[in-house]
Amino acid sequence: EPELVVGRHAFRPAEQPEVLDAAQVAELLQVAEDDVVALADAGELPARRIGDAWRFSRAAVLAWLGGD
Repeated sequence: EPELVVGRHAFRPAEQPEVLDAAQVAELLQVAEDDVVALADAGELPARRIGDAWRFSRAAVLAWLGGD
């Protein structure tokens, strides 16, 4: 059997997308997707509707969360 080799590995997390869908925003905010859609429909959460789908800017959502 081969010997156990101990080494090093560099880990770099994947880059976060700039544009998110409702499910990704729900995960980011740790809330239900229905709540995200309701906030977007009410105009409280910054978003754009493209066809039938909502799209969110990650920077705008984080600024909204921070109260900016």
